[in-house]
Amino acid sequence: MNGTTSGAQPVTITNNGTGPLLVSSVQTASEFAATNTYGGSIAPGGNCTVQVTFTPTAPGAQTGTLTIADNAANSPQTIALAGNQPASFSLAAGGLIANIGIRDVRTDSDL
Repeated sequence: MNGTTSGAQPVTITNNGTGPLLVSSVQTASEFAATNTYGGSIAPGGNCTVQVTFTPTAPGAQTGTLTIADNAANSPQTIALAGNQPASFSLAAGGLIANIGIRDVRTDSDL
C-alpha cells in the first residue's frame, strides 16, 4: 500500500582499519530512509548499525541507494536498495558493508 513503511532492515558498518573510522553522513536516495545508532566515530574492530526502511509512494518496483561518507580511502561507499509494492525491500549487499576502514598512518617521527 502506498505510504506504508516496511519493517527496518539492518546494515552493519564495520571498521577493519587500525585508526578510527569517522562517519560524516549516512544518506538514502529515492523512497528509502535510514536511522543510525552510531556516535560518528567507529573504533578499530568496531561496528555500528544503520536501520533502513522503505516507504513506497507509487506501485511497482523502486530502486535507491544507501551512501556512507567517511574518512576511508574508498569513501563514499554505496549499497543498492530495491523495493516493491507492497512495502518490502532487499539490500543488494546482504545487509552488510564489510571491511571499510582507515589505516593509521604513521611517520618516522611517530616512532
